[in-house]
Amino acid sequence: MKQFFDYDAEAKESFEAEESIPRKFVQSNKRHDNILVTQASLEYGNTYSLFFDLAKYSLWDYFQDPEVFITAEEKGTVFGRSVGIAGALAFLHDELYLESTGEQLHCYHLDLKPQNILVFEGRDNRDGKSRHIWKISDFGISQMKHIKPNGADVDTDHPVSFLDRIFRPQKQDTNPSSGVDNSRYGGTYGAPEARLTTDKVTRKSDVWSLGCVLIDVLTFLDNGSIGIEEFGEARAKDRDNDRFFEPTPSHFGTELNNMLHSSVTSWLETLEGKAKERHELEGKAFRQVSTLLRESMLLMDQAQRCTAKEAEKRLKRITRQFTRAVAQTPPLTPERSEDSQKPKRKSHVESLGARNRVEISVSSRRSLLAQSWNAWRFPLAAAAVVVGVVYYFSSV
Repeated sequence: MKQFFDYDAEAKESFEAEESIPRKFVQSNKRHDNILVTQASLEYGNTYSLFFDLAKYSLWDYFQDPEVFITAEEKGTVFGRSVGIAGALAFLHDELYLESTGEQLHCYHLDLKPQNILVFEGRDNRDGKSRHIWKISDFGISQMKHIKPNGADVDTDHPVSFLDRIFRPQKQDTNPSSGVDNSRYGGTYGAPEARLTTDKVTRKSDVWSLGCVLIDVLTFLDNGSIGIEEFGEARAKDRDNDRFFEPTPSHFGTELNNMLHSSVTSWLETLEGKAKERHELEGKAFRQVSTLLRESMLLMDQAQRCTAKEAEKRLKRITRQFTRAVAQTPPLTPERSEDSQKPKRKSHVESLGARNRVEISVSSRRSLLAQSWNAWRFPLAAAAVVVGVVYYFSSV
């Protein structure tokens, strides 16, 4: 549940802004499993509430959980969850149609980050096993364009709130890629164009944010919550923010351009190398995702970035290849090399997993001893009594 209270002057407008777009998903001719929809809304006095399915936690909390342990074989499954998020973005950008009118909808999320991706417990339809499902949530600053079947652009019924006044373009157009004003879009996972007053954010801005989330996913698979923390510190070193890009002087020396932060580039290279050390198959998958990020998603010129649909297709192909290769290979073990003979510092999740296994082993032994004692204590007591009686009469 999410609530907006009366002490917030914009409570009702914020409530209406966040409630209106998910309402369109319900009216669409199809749904996407990786998008969270509002189940109900309630206005009671000056309190406004939105009700959703109960999530286990956000993706950010998942990254921070030291008890999450992912084996090498499970990494393909995690890659697959990333495919679901890319597919959800593609759905928002180009695959929404109102069933009643045939209007096409183009939705820009504008705030994609691990905190706005929720993790749900679900069941695999194939084997009934428990699995996690990632869903995009929080459409509070999202924007939507309506395109009629004849190609004419129309206003949405999105309430005229302070968010609308900030984001709504001054001139309506029929180009879904033309973007919206960027006055309030930014933050750690925000695209470079969100920092420029002369540019607009578009659906390609969501692709940048997705790319940043994917690096976090790779980082988590490499070294768990410790890796996430170290990556954030590396981006924030010697500056006042942890964004994935950094300004650089232009050739004329009077303006600032942007470039992918040097720590991000070196971090990706490190992830590739460490994955290859663990196993050739894992190294190949990491390298392919890293190439997708550097060459197609995390580009300064948003016009050069791939679409969410293209990202989904490539991620799906990488995941399929990795999963198939793992299934046809003995359990993944590191390649033998001189470095592999040296003792290495275990990752936090590996250490935790080993410690848990030791604790379980010790606990199991204690349980067996207790069970053995319960089974034999009465016969042993009886035998002791018999020996005592025999000893007594023999001594008499």
